[in-house]
Parts: sequence; structure tokens; C-alpha cells
Amino acid sequence: MDSLLYTVSEWAVNTIGYKAIMASPLLVVLYIFVRQLKIFRVDLLSITVALSAMPMLTPLATRVSGYRYFTEMNFYLQDDLALKTSGVLLISIFVFAVILGAKISFGVRLANAGSPVVLSWGVISLLFFVNLVLLALFLESGTIVFSSYGQIKTSPANWSSFVNQFFNLSAAVSLTALSTTRRLRLTQLILAVFIILALLMSRRTLALGLIVLLLYTFGTRRLTAKHFIIAIAGVALLWAIGEMRTVGIVNFLQGAWQESVARQTYSMPGGGANIFLSVMGMIHLVGSGTLAFPETVPILLWPKGIYESTIYESYGYMYNGGTHIAAVLYWNCGLVGVFFGGVLLGRVAANVSSVLSRMMEETGGTLSAMLSVGFVLLLPNTLWYNPVAVIKLSGAVICSYFILTGIKFIKIESFHAIPAQRRTNNAPSGR
Repeated sequence: MDSLLYTVSEWAVNTIGYKAIMASPLLVVLYIFVRQLKIFRVDLLSITVALSAMPMLTPLATRVSGYRYFTEMNFYLQDDLALKTSGVLLISIFVFAVILGAKISFGVRLANAGSPVVLSWGVISLLFFVNLVLLALFLESGTIVFSSYGQIKTSPANWSSFVNQFFNLSAAVSLTALSTTRRLRLTQLILAVFIILALLMSRRTLALGLIVLLLYTFGTRRLTAKHFIIAIAGVALLWAIGEMRTVGIVNFLQGAWQESVARQTYSMPGGGANIFLSVMGMIHLVGSGTLAFPETVPILLWPKGIYESTIYESYGYMYNGGTHIAAVLYWNCGLVGVFFGGVLLGRVAANVSSVLSRMMEETGGTLSAMLSVGFVLLLPNTLWYNPVAVIKLSGAVICSYFILTGIKFIKIESFHAIPAQRRTNNAPSGR
């Protein structure tokens, strides 16, 4: 391989030592722990850093668990110590940039200007019911209650993408508008119902985004027992679904759990191993010198529906889902793109956290709140798959906002007419 990243990784393995490098991601874990003790509230930046860093714990977790390989694909990549080091270094650069981006200001800010959209309870009820039916019927071909995730994936769900996009847009618009009516308990109930549905269909990234939104509805000034219960239950459910979906929930509970957990390779809960392997593979492909334009800049092919994972597979690499955004940025823009992309994401995450912390008081129904909810819903997808979905959703949210503010039968409430108790500005900044 001929790349600066790989050359530095080889030097690091020979100088610092492979074991020390693989243990270095624990510093990120320590950072998150100390930060949360210090601010002691719901913080999107900590969540973003945790989700970004999780895949690079794969080599360490694999070694500690006594396995040689962390997934049953591309073993030749997993035998390359410098390549594994390259993956850890690449994600580390991105994580550092995210943390840095949250601490500096360079003009990226979600403004609260404009009139909040206040939908009637009837409109919100209709959206809730329509989305519930559409998700239940078309998001997947079935549920993992009796079938494995592999079985339900064998039958195509033709409307899955449209239904998922429609739900994200509906949630971004209706949940923020609902907050202006002070229907807190109703908001939490709606989120809980969709979390359960997402888990039954093994849509863990969707469930994770909804869980984060649910945490914000319980307030962000100080962590409470409710926050801890939701967070612990959420992590436990995401892990449990990851194990149960291999054979189906009922079969798992009836004793098939032994088949589910029996494996020859380490399997990180949440699919982090596959994501990390994709990072390694894409570093290997980019450094191989076999790519030709426009494949060297895949972002140019996105409008045609061709993404990094598509090109990656076409060159013979086995792929099982999951592409870390750091690998996407590296492929398109090199290490410079990884750094500045991380800085931008950190800045946006800090602003989104600030908006959501005040959504029940002053930002509900505004364009900034809608964009913030959409960002959180697709944060796991953005970090672990591709940023295309959040780009599309942001465009759809902006168009919807201006359409809704122009429809006369929708009740529009002037920002300056909101009662004083809802315009308090003493909430934490989210930084």
C-alpha cells in the first residue's frame, strides 16, 4: 500500500507497539466518562463521540475476548496489523476533530428565526396513525418475533425506503410542532411506540435516534433517574435485539440462544466490527492505486445512486453493511477532509443539542428544531452508513417548513407571541 496513513501506521506499530495503539481508544471512553460527570446532563456531543469511536474498539475487544478475527470476512485484511492501526488512527483523527469542532465557533449555527409551526392535535394524530400503519406494513417484510432478520430480508420490502423517509420527515415536523402545545407525555408515548416498533423490525439505528430524542424530552439541565433508566434499558435492548435477531425473539427465548451466540469470530454488539472492517478495506482500496476517476471521488457518483460501498464491493471486498463516515471522508477528500468533516459535525452536534434542550420552551416548531430532530434521527446512519440520508431529509424539512408556514388552515403562532414562560433562555448551551 502506498499512502501516508499506512506508512505512519507501520511506523507506529514498530515504534509505539500494536498493543498500546489498540488500547488507545480507551482514552476516548475516559473522555466521555469525565465529560458526563462534569456536565451531568443529556449531551449530544458525548453521544456523537461515543457512536463515532465505538467501531475502533473492535481490535481491542476481539483480543480481550480471545478471538483472532472479529468478523467472518476479508481475513487477509484482519491479519494486517498496520492496516488495523490505520483504521484506529483514521477514526481517532475524526473523533478528535468532532470534539474540537464543538469547542470552536466559525459561523455554523441553527437560527431560531421564523414563525413556529403549530399543528393541530387532529393533524398530529393523523400523521401518527398513518406512519404507524406504513411502518408496520412496509418498513420490513416482517418482524423478528418469529423469524430471523436474515429471513425477513430475503423478502424484499419494496416501499421500505420511501416509508422510512416519510416517517423521518413526519417526525421532524410533527414532534417539534407537538412540543409547542406542551403535550410532553404524548410526545414521550409516541416516541416509545415507535421505538418498540423499530426494535421489533431490528431497525436499531432508527431506534437509537428515537431513544436519544426521548432522553431530551425528560429535560437536559441535570441527569435524572429517568435518564439513566432509559439509557441503560436502551443499550440493553439494542444489544439483546442484536443477539435475538439471528434466530428470532421467540426461538431465542425457547432455547435457540445457544445457536445465536455460538460463533467462531468476535461479534461486537451493534455491528461495530463490520463498520471497522469497512474502514480498513476502504483504506486498503484507496491506497492500492487501482481506482480511476471518478471512482477516486465517489461523491460525484452519489446522484446516480452509486456510493462508496457499491464501488468497494465491485473490487471484490466482502461487505456486510456499515461504512464509517470517516472512511467516506477519507476516500473523497483525504485526511484533510476527515479532519474538517469532523470539525463541522462537532459544531453541528453542539448546536443541535442547544436547540433540543430548549425545544419545549422556545424553539419548538421552528425550522431549527425540525432540522435538529431530523439530524438526531439519522445520526447513527450518518456516522455508520452514509450522510446522503440526512442531506435529503434536511432539504425535505426546509421545503416542508416553508410550505406549512404558507398554508392558511395551519395555525401559525408568532415567535414574539409565545408566552414569556416559554421563552426562557436559561437552558444550557449544549456545549
